Amino acid sequence: MWLSEKKVNKLLAKYFKKVENPIIRIGEEKQKDFFSFLKKEIESLSKYKLKTESDYYGFDRGNNKMIFEIDNPYSDKTYESNKYYFYFDMENKLNFGSLYENFYFDSVKNLLSFAGALEEEFKELRKKQKIKELRTKTILSTIKELAKEENLDYFTEVDFAKIKLNVKISDSYYMEMQIPYKNFQETLINAREIIASMKVLYKKGIKMQLKRYTASSGVF
Repeated sequence: MWLSEKKVNKLLAKYFKKVENPIIRIGEEKQKDFFSFLKKEIESLSKYKLKTESDYYGFDRGNNKMIFEIDNPYSDKTYESNKYYFYFDMENKLNFGSLYENFYFDSVKNLLSFAGALEEEFKELRKKQKIKELRTKTILSTIKELAKEENLDYFTEVDFAKIKLNVKISDSYYMEMQIPYKNFQETLINAREIIASMKVLYKKGIKMQLKRYTASSGVF
């Protein structure tokens, strides 16, 4: 469970695109000392940590970057942590951002506001995840009950937006029925009738396939 790149970039732009204070510009010989100062300030004002790349990765990658990490409290997977970077560009101006979006850094206040907004997004994402987990459980339970009543051979596939119900209708064919999370109740109500109809059509030698229409599909 992680935030989309689009969502993160939007938050970065919200707090850093409009520079409210003078851009921080430090000569190369003083950049290391400035990072030490920035680390102490951030850690004295918040729970967040600022790490060198050698501290984080266990070796020096030679990029002269500092890593600001905001852990996702609802995931135990380290790759879902959110890492952001401080670095000085060719003009010795301090930048902050992700691997994909960067802005000039002008204040710790904006940094902490950004971090707080990210944590709120994590909470909202977790709420949505819980709803999805409940819907998934309900759908799979209903399918299992239907399969038992109708003596169906089936298997399911779970993806981001839907569950695919695959039902065997002969030794050589099976049908695929997509059950979207958004309106799963309406779809499940009709599942029994749809499956029965497909079996009848197959026994009559009728096979159907739905395809998405594109410009190259032809003219109706």
